[in-house]
Amino acid sequence: RREVATFPPRRIVLRQGEPSSKMFTVKSGWAFRFTLLPDGRRMILSFLLPSDFVGVSSTYLGVMPYSVQSLTDLTLCGFDAGELTGELYKSRVSAERLAGRFIRLAAEADQRVLSLGRRTAGERVASFILRITNKLKQRGFGHGDSFPFPLRQEHMADALGLTAVHVSRTISILRGKGIVSVDRHTITIHDRNRLIEFAGRN
Repeated sequence: RREVATFPPRRIVLRQGEPSSKMFTVKSGWAFRFTLLPDGRRMILSFLLPSDFVGVSSTYLGVMPYSVQSLTDLTLCGFDAGELTGELYKSRVSAERLAGRFIRLAAEADQRVLSLGRRTAGERVASFILRITNKLKQRGFGHGDSFPFPLRQEHMADALGLTAVHVSRTISILRGKGIVSVDRHTITIHDRNRLIEFAGRN
């Protein structure tokens, strides 16, 4: 680890097109990767949680292919890409763990493509809630079926290719059916089986 940097919420911490030879991990807080279209429309590519990697592709491309913005107070650990790669060559176990992480990231990307291409608006929102709460649970965040959730409706909309109105309507439906509730930056799943059914999953 070469450096530790902290950022307040809503700060652009890495900018698309800028040169970069570093890799980062999220030590604490939430952030998101995004890109902007020429007319200013934003597409959120993914949300970043503690232990997620940031900027891996830039070490091969030479520039950042996307921007990163902090969502909450954020702490990043920075690594020199060359040094980190050298360490991985020395440790097969570490290399296999890293490869496993990238395989899981590819699987998550496939699910996002499926949602954008084939799922209805309601299914997209429900599927997103399942994915991100499962990820939080695997990493030890939350209590029972209640999880930290600092996302606003416009964040979800920009990640799912929807309008904030669609997101709000779906969450209202889920709340009305007693499946999910969102309150004070916390999301609670009251009926996971019905949420899975609503998402169109088996």
